[in-house]
Amino acid sequence: KVWTGCTRNRLWQSGMANVTAQFGVKYGAIVLAGDIGKTIAACLLCRFVLFPQHGALACIYAGLGASLGHNWP
Repeated sequence: KVWTGCTRNRLWQSGMANVTAQFGVKYGAIVLAGDIGKTIAACLLCRFVLFPQHGALACIYAGLGASLGHNWP
């Protein structure tokens, strides 16, 4: 165990719940904002730059891909 009382494996996980538990709500909110921003950026990039001909479908696939890639890297 390390100084926080958690196992090393849990300490180095960077998910919002783990960061909030380790460092507080402020840092958890920053991680959540980054996760949401990453998904929005992927949606906008696919919708307007990479695949504008596919319209909203490109945004749906990008959002799904960002969420799946975040949960199961």
